[in-house]
Order: sequence, then C-alpha cells, then structure tokens
Amino acid sequence: MHSTLSDVVAEQIRKRRDALGLTREQLAERCASLGVDELTYGAITNIETGRKTKEGTRRRLVAVDELATIARALRIPPALLVFPVGRTEQIEALPGDAIPTGAALAWFTGEWRYPSELIGCGETDEATGLSEWYEDPEAGWEEGAAPVALWRQHADQVSRWHTAPTTIRRENPENAPEAELQAKLGRLRQGIEEELRRTRTTMRQLGLTPPALAAELRHVDEGGNR
Repeated sequence: MHSTLSDVVAEQIRKRRDALGLTREQLAERCASLGVDELTYGAITNIETGRKTKEGTRRRLVAVDELATIARALRIPPALLVFPVGRTEQIEALPGDAIPTGAALAWFTGEWRYPSELIGCGETDEATGLSEWYEDPEAGWEEGAAPVALWRQHADQVSRWHTAPTTIRRENPENAPEAELQAKLGRLRQGIEEELRRTRTTMRQLGLTPPALAAELRHVDEGGNR
C-alpha cells in the first residue's frame, strides 16, 4: 500500500523540520512571520501526525498557499515536500496509481508527461489480443506544458547571452586578437538574440507575457540588434 500525497507531505514536513532541529512551535513562528497565522502549533501537529476525524478523514490538510509557506519556512522547494525524489521510490501521484517518484516530479514541474499506457479501443483481435486502435491518454500534454518549456528556453537563452564573453574566450586561443574576439562575440550574441526574439514571439502568440528583459537586452523587443 502506497502513501497518499497528504501522507507524504506530512512525513516530509516532519522529517525536514527534524533535520533542521526545529520544534513545531518554532516552525509555527516562522510561518507566522511569513504571514500565515493559521499554521499554529496545533495545526502543524495535526498535519504531521495525520490525526483523523470521527469520519476517518484527516483532521488537517495542507492548502496550496500553506504548502508554499511551510516550504519557505523549511527552506526547501515545495515540490520536494510532495515528491521527495531520492527518499521515496514510488508515490501515489493520483488516487490508486503509484508511479516512480522521479516521474511524478517531472510531470508536476512540466518536464515530462504523466507515465501511462495507451488505451485500447475498437475491436480486439482474438489471435493477438491487440485492439483495433489505441488512444493516448496524455494527448495534448505538450501543448498544455508549453509555458513551462518556453520559460526554461527563455532563461537558457538569456543566460547564454550573458555568458557569451566567457564562452568566446574559452573557445579561442589566449593570444587571439581582441578585434577578432569581439567580432565573434557580436555574431554569437546576435544569433542568441534572434532565438530569444522568436521565443518571446511564441509566448505572446500563446497569450503569455514574456519575462522582463534587462536594459542591455530590451532592444530584442524593438526588433533591433547591437
């Protein structure tokens, strides 16, 4: 039997708190300092212990905003309180469906689709046991995850633009003429700017607002190069 996500979150909060040497009172104080007074000593106790009501349900669940607050107070990414990779081999990501924890985290963060098998449809071939056709239960996932992929792509492009001088000097001899290095730097950055412009255009076409650009890159939105 696999633990539910609520059980996992409760266990990880307790383990992380213990690892930091914090009492429940101290964790409650940290949460209060972050603006969430509802996470009292009693609330944290109920969350960690999984105390049940007379109906057998958890007395205290963790709301999403509370999860973020607790994670901030415990100085850990919120995702790792839900999907503790390296600590739990499998997790019940959906009710009754246990999958590898790493796969669950990748799905949660938009890195990869939910691991599921194709669904057989139509007539079944008696000889082979195969269905007439199959449906992909994750069809359309890539479109839904596009904002995450674009944000990561954008961050990578901005990072490559800023580190371009280091890249050029690393890839060229130490005695290379400065004018030659600057010319290569210009070409490299121009190529990255073109990539960045396309990424930001795609974001806008999807109804997304691209991240703000630093002053030295604002010309990208103006359609010019430097």
